[in-house]
This record gives sequence, C-alpha cells and structure tokens, in this order.
Amino acid sequence: KNREIEFTHWNAYRNQLSLKPNWTEGDNGTLTKLDLNTQRILSKLADPNGPPMVRKGMVVGNVQSGKTANYIGLISKAADAGYKVIVVLAGMLDELRVQTQIRLEEGFIGKNVSNQELVGVGKVDRALRLSTKLAFTSRESDFKTKEAKALSAYNFCSFQNTCIFVIKKNTTILKNLNKWLSAELKNNSLPKAEGSLLLIDDEADNASINTKAGSPYLNKKNINKDYDPNDIDPSKINGQIRKLIQKFKISTYV
Repeated sequence: KNREIEFTHWNAYRNQLSLKPNWTEGDNGTLTKLDLNTQRILSKLADPNGPPMVRKGMVVGNVQSGKTANYIGLISKAADAGYKVIVVLAGMLDELRVQTQIRLEEGFIGKNVSNQELVGVGKVDRALRLSTKLAFTSRESDFKTKEAKALSAYNFCSFQNTCIFVIKKNTTILKNLNKWLSAELKNNSLPKAEGSLLLIDDEADNASINTKAGSPYLNKKNINKDYDPNDIDPSKINGQIRKLIQKFKISTYV
C-alpha cells in the first residue's frame, strides 16, 4: 500500500542524511539501500489501520552497520503509515538511552524535547515541523509518570498525535509505563488501546530473552550503590515487554 502513504517523516530523514558524508544516492548508494531495507521491513509490520494483530520479527545487522539509522528510518516510515505509539528500548544504561534520544530527536522528532530548540530534521524540513509529535522522554529524563500525566492532558488514548518514548531496558521503567497505560485505558473504559504500537527493541539479545541466566549484569553485584538486580532481570523485563504489547489492539515488535 505504499502509494497511499505520504512519506513526510521519511523524506525529511532522507534529506537530513543526504547532507552527511557517507550517505549517497544512486543505484548502489547507501541512502538507496536504507530506503529499500526499511521498505522491506515496513511491508512486514502489522497494518496500523487494519484488524487487531500482534506481529513480531527480528532484524539482524553487523556492528557499526547503521542499525540506528535503519530503525530511525523504519520509525519515520511507520509514523507516515499511521503508527501512533513508538517505544524504543534503548539499552540498559542511561548513557545509551540519552545517545538514542538525541539521535531520534535529530532524525525523527525534529527538536530537543528539553528546550524545544529545532534540531536535525526540524531544521531542514518545514512540513515536518508542522506535524505534531508527543515525546514522553527527553535527554534529561527517562519515562516518568509525573511528566506523562502532564502530557496526557492531550488525552493519550485519542491518538491525535504520534507519541514516542525512548526508554531504558529496565524493569522499573517498563513497569511504570505499563501502570500508566493501564490507568489511561481504565480512565477511558477501554480494554485495549485503539492506536497501534511499534516497539523497537535495540539489542534484543541483551536482557529481553526470558532466561534467568541471560544477563551478564546479574552477576555484577556492585555496579553502583543503587543497583537493583531486579531492574535488569531478563525474565522480569520480558514479562513487562509482553504486557506492553498486549495493551494495544495492533502492535509490532521488532
């Protein structure tokens, strides 16, 4: 159904990348390959405007092969196709989450969420500046229920805006997100959210798989004084990911 999709976000991202070295046009160009790869993945996602469905799939890429660019491209196309909620699980450390937040602000959101300054695609594309997105996380802050309550004055469950969350792969954060979504659904008397969810699990082999022995972090008792093994227990993280997927009528896990 490509012909029906107006690729506003994707075109803005493509234009932004074309200004950088190493991103090239033409038959063998890196931009052309990114377009084809993201198109192939997009075609396998659940239709955001279709019947209730949960779809899951895996994309494998080499180290330093442009995985982040690939999933920002996919997010852009998915938003253009009608996906309303995008959640990115961005590693297990604050530093990795902030790096991913910045990349998504530059490539998709178009502004620094903390101070509203235009960045990346927001600087190069006027049409994208007019599209409204609700970012529930910033460079300073992972998902917090307090901030979410302030934003949900927009009525999250009406899905007038594309909503994006860039969160750590952490049991407490995921649990907070699930609790907040449950409250939103209850307030609107909905069994499941009408909008569609795209859940991007970056480095899914790390702490998402349902195994007690799956995380190298579980043996490191003294990462810092606030360290809680439960926060990075793969089985608990896996359970929270499953709960999140089940809160939406239509969801795709990548």
